[in-house]
Amino acid sequence: MSNATCVDDFHFKIYDSKNYNCSHFTRDLWLFLKGQDICDMVYAWNSNDLPNAMASRKGLNRLEKPVDPCIALFARKGDPPHIGVFIEGMIFHMTENGPELQDLSFVMANFDSVKYYLCNTKQD
Repeated sequence: MSNATCVDDFHFKIYDSKNYNCSHFTRDLWLFLKGQDICDMVYAWNSNDLPNAMASRKGLNRLEKPVDPCIALFARKGDPPHIGVFIEGMIFHMTENGPELQDLSFVMANFDSVKYYLCNTKQD
């Protein structure tokens, strides 16, 4: 069974800007796929504390190109960074409309940069 098939339940998650946004979704999906809990990073990303958020990136190892699965961080000028998971050539992420599984080329066309990461946190 493919990873994309295994994540069917994630399509039913509900967006909430403060309590369940893209970083919360990524945390849950990453925990499901890799068994790594990145809640400390998610807390930092949602803290509105830029130094804390930037420091949390030390828990991520940047990749030259995506591996399946990996965390994808994308940015667009004038908007806050957005995060999701690269899985089987697609990006699975939480939007204001709910979870979306989008083709990587679509995401790359709509954001100025897409960077890929793996976590260097210990598995619990």
